[in-house]
Amino acid sequence: MDRPEIERDGNAKTNRSGNHPRGRVLAGRGQRLIIGLLTFALVLVPLTSVAAGLPQAGNLQALAHRSARERLPMLVFFYRNSCAYCKEVDELYLKPRYADAAYRSKVIIREVNVDSDRMLRDFSGRMISEAAFAHRYHVSLTPTIEFFGAGGHRLVSPLVGVGNADFYGGYLDAAVAAAGRKMAEHRELGSTAYLVGAAVR
Repeated sequence: MDRPEIERDGNAKTNRSGNHPRGRVLAGRGQRLIIGLLTFALVLVPLTSVAAGLPQAGNLQALAHRSARERLPMLVFFYRNSCAYCKEVDELYLKPRYADAAYRSKVIIREVNVDSDRMLRDFSGRMISEAAFAHRYHVSLTPTIEFFGAGGHRLVSPLVGVGNADFYGGYLDAAVAAAGRKMAEHRELGSTAYLVGAAVR
């Protein structure tokens, strides 16, 4: 390795700007590394925000309008924090599907904590706690996945519990597809009564 030329005063010889050439190279590499990391972060942000977790139900009335407009069924995952099977369904089945943009294009996915006092806006626009909302739909066992049309009607039978874990993913996908067909059938019939009618009280 070439050693830097030594001036009479014992200091390494510098370029005209007073900076050592090797220092310029290292600085350039550092800048490129920072730019690369920032670029990677910008690409990664939307992925991590989706993969971080399922969104809460929040405003079901607004989601109902979207459901009617786009003819998408709504999947609502009812869970409780103390439920080990809920964590399994969330981590192994729902989060990976929610992270898939193609999957999100055919179903609206939200979650509701059956023990929570957190407020949400129901399909008719009324404010209600998540626990009371779960009680309204007679959800007591968790995990439960319900499939709703735009008016809060059940489109297909809910998935309750896990059952055989080897087949759960298939059951989930089949239920999403069946709920989507229900939405399409009513569009073909030109009927919106089922989609925007009164929800379960």
